[in-house]
Amino acid sequence: MSSKKRNCVKTRTVTSPPDLVLIWILDSRYLPIELLNPSTNRDLTKCDVFSLGCTVYEIILGEKLPKNGKEWIAIREGKLRLGEIELLPTELEDLVQMMLQVSSFCFY
Repeated sequence: MSSKKRNCVKTRTVTSPPDLVLIWILDSRYLPIELLNPSTNRDLTKCDVFSLGCTVYEIILGEKLPKNGKEWIAIREGKLRLGEIELLPTELEDLVQMMLQVSSFCFY
């Protein structure tokens, strides 16, 4: 067994008042910034689209996404490095851009 500790982020979200749900996120690389605001109502199943978009983006880049910092923020602002990738189909670039538009997916 590995003795490594995982970096966990604990957030609270209100799904239907007064029910509170605790959400444990094991990796901030795939975390939509909106989940850090516990006072906002959101559809968490739609936020999964953002996380999947991060996974696809990571595969396209061929490198791990940052856990924090300027590039972490840039990704959440839609500033992606997809232009650096040769022969990337336009349809795939558009899909990843759309999946990483957090505000259009996470709120209802």
